[in-house]
Amino acid sequence: MIIKQTIKNGWKKLAVMVFIFSITFTAADAQNERMYDVIRKGDNVGTLKATFTNTPLGQFFYIESKIKVWVVINIKIVYNQTNLYKDGLLQKAALIRTVNGSTKVNNNILKHPLGYVCMNIDGDTTMVKDEIRHTIATLYFREPLNINRVYSENFLSFLAIKSTGPHTYELTLADGKKNYYTYANGLCTKVQAETDHGTVYLVAR
Repeated sequence: MIIKQTIKNGWKKLAVMVFIFSITFTAADAQNERMYDVIRKGDNVGTLKATFTNTPLGQFFYIESKIKVWVVINIKIVYNQTNLYKDGLLQKAALIRTVNGSTKVNNNILKHPLGYVCMNIDGDTTMVKDEIRHTIATLYFREPLNINRVYSENFLSFLAIKSTGPHTYELTLADGKKNYYTYANGLCTKVQAETDHGTVYLVAR
């Protein structure tokens, strides 16, 4: 119970900080914003915005995605994720995903003296003892050179990643699906993602 309350309190503080810095971005910060069109079966079905900002508290990564697809019925997926890094280490992270207004994922990660405490939507907690330096959020801004795993804020586990060609990488998800990331000048330009609703492509504008 103490650990769960610690996570909640830690995330509340981070949420306040995110709000404060979201309204004080400078013009220089704009170059650290990446916009992607979400393409499914040739149609533009949404957008994903990835933002990276240096602040006195550390480095903020913020991911926001809105997707609407037709699979028998209209499905609207909204995805929000915030990560805070300091000295190259993840300090806090939170991910919320809703489907047609219903929250399906609500994960929180908080650095702890013994590692990281991770809590999902049901309040279940796990401990991660290894350092977390690379996550899904950082993949949009950092080419994963010479690393073989990244931490997933969605699955709350490390995922294997490997190079499949020049500046192209294969990420194996916890459910067996595979995503492919392509880079130019160190920044992600395209993602091919296997989802429950078919293959989608994130294409940088």
